[in-house]
Amino acid sequence: MANHGKHLAVHPDPGVGSFDDDIHRAETLFYRAKRLDEKNGHATSGAQQTHGGHVDDEGFTARVPINPVLHRGPRIDMETGEPGKQQQWTVVPDTGSAFTWVGAKPPKTHKDSGHPQTSKFKGTKNVKLEYGTGDCEVDIVDDKVVIGLSSAANAHIEIPSQTLGAMTKSSPHFNEMDGILGIGDASLTDDLTDKGEIPTVIDNYFKANPTLPKKHLGIYFCPVDLNKGHITIGDSEEYDHAHPTASILRSPIHWVPRATKYPAKYYHGLDLQVSYDNIPLGKAAVATGATPKFDKLTGITDTGTTGILMHNDIVKAYLKNFGFSQDQATGYYIVTDAVYATMKSLFFHLLDASGTEIAKLEFVPNAQVMCKSRQSMIAGHKTGHRYLLMKDFHNKFPGLDFLLGYSFLQRFYTVIDHSKSPHPLGFAETEHTHDSIH
Repeated sequence: MANHGKHLAVHPDPGVGSFDDDIHRAETLFYRAKRLDEKNGHATSGAQQTHGGHVDDEGFTARVPINPVLHRGPRIDMETGEPGKQQQWTVVPDTGSAFTWVGAKPPKTHKDSGHPQTSKFKGTKNVKLEYGTGDCEVDIVDDKVVIGLSSAANAHIEIPSQTLGAMTKSSPHFNEMDGILGIGDASLTDDLTDKGEIPTVIDNYFKANPTLPKKHLGIYFCPVDLNKGHITIGDSEEYDHAHPTASILRSPIHWVPRATKYPAKYYHGLDLQVSYDNIPLGKAAVATGATPKFDKLTGITDTGTTGILMHNDIVKAYLKNFGFSQDQATGYYIVTDAVYATMKSLFFHLLDASGTEIAKLEFVPNAQVMCKSRQSMIAGHKTGHRYLLMKDFHNKFPGLDFLLGYSFLQRFYTVIDHSKSPHPLGFAETEHTHDSIH
């Protein structure tokens, strides 16, 4: 991959959430899609105008290093404001939303105000933004945005004029962050104001930099006990068949079409099938002696979700393969250490538009359980047990069969291709896909 040495620091989040956090997240994504579906007459709208961008003849590729993360995902340094008046923030990159905002806490500079100091008000106040664990209100403003720190040479991207939000009211949840960097599809902003979609930071950067190697957003999260990983803007990793260990990838990138079914079509959605120990996991109950059958599932990959949410029947079929219990305090399913030692691999079978398998991604037993460092932070956690990352969401969201969160993404390399619409998704195995490290 072409690399111009642009490294942007990302910080860990020490928090530990409950089972309900992911349920609330799924609910937020579902009803956000429902509002958009109703507004658009069941048709996804296209992108509108782009507000500014940093033109660079070299087409800089930005690579964002990732530090170990225990719960809600990485934090990225970001600045707003003109030179000499910059304010620094630490924000969460979120694929489940597309609007960027800051001000949840006073910035690390100019601490007298939580509002971007050089921003220009754009005429809309107190816009409500909804997330899985809290809501906030923002004023719509325009300002210069830097992803990374402007003081770090070749380690940031700049958008001279970006529409974003300045927080005016928030819930206590946002005390853990300064804001959100929305990197989902711009269509998710269509209902924020009466002026249509608001282009994302990524859209604006790609539009203003036509010489970038690729209009790719690459996400490489690692198991949380490892101190590495990165997000790449403007290129993606490549697998070298002649030298298969030369890069972080251990397989080619497998491209899949975006899901066309509601509500997944509004997000980074895809179709797949699931098996455990190569035995299909389906929605229908399997009679004694009968051969299990696959069901095509439609769902979403999402950096803002912690674990893996699945259709109830898939979770039941999965749990039938071993003895388990449920931790009533958190809602997580748990297994004893002895049972964990006998667990087999889970497989995610990627499908093309016709439902034919493209590739299957192996999810080893170690990937199916919570890392011990995070598990130890749960109040009253049960020793001698491992907490499973797969959960069910009670079939509350028709049409949504799964939500693959950070726990899934940290085992695979994920790419979003912004050169096509809707943006295809790519998945590849990495050097840590098969690790047993926690």
